Amino acid sequence: MSRPSQSLLIAVACLISCFHGGLSASLSCDRVESGTCYIDGELAISGDVVASPDQLLAGSQFSAIDTIRIESGAKLRCHGDLCKINIRDFANVFVSGILEGSDILVEASNNVEVPVGGIVHGNGMGYPQGQGDGAGSGSCGYKRTKYRGASHGGGGGVECVNSGTYVPPASYGSATGPTDFGSGGACGQASGGGRVRITAGK
Repeated sequence: MSRPSQSLLIAVACLISCFHGGLSASLSCDRVESGTCYIDGELAISGDVVASPDQLLAGSQFSAIDTIRIESGAKLRCHGDLCKINIRDFANVFVSGILEGSDILVEASNNVEVPVGGIVHGNGMGYPQGQGDGAGSGSCGYKRTKYRGASHGGGGGVECVNSGTYVPPASYGSATGPTDFGSGGACGQASGGGRVRITAGK
């Protein structure tokens, strides 16, 4: 009998421990070697997720975990309205694959490393179209277009056809240290950006 693939193992772990109807969920390691939790496959989680040594050790046979690695080719993705991924209380965090979510917090007492090819992002995972403190607005079409692009740390763009009175929404938050979600634009699938916070002790 052949062994299941790493991706299948991750999928099964997710079905058991990650789906709770949008409530806070914990994460399972695909494998643990020398105190390191490895995520090798792809996890798409609905709702919030918390990854910490205590969470990963709960109910497991492992005695200690101080490092978490998202391997090259692997993906940890949180989807849903402004969902959160918290990776905390580790000594080291390595992201060689993809870490993707609306609200990402990564904390490590020693090192956080994202080598070439690794990605941590919240692109297009902030407020949806037309929502947020600096949301864009307008009537969008090929002709007689009047819209205001979304603002955040700075003002959004303006396209005015047959109108000289449109101004962008007021900016909000900090341009140099933003902590808010990005607002949605006026037209199309124009969601704002998410927020990513990374703190390392060294």
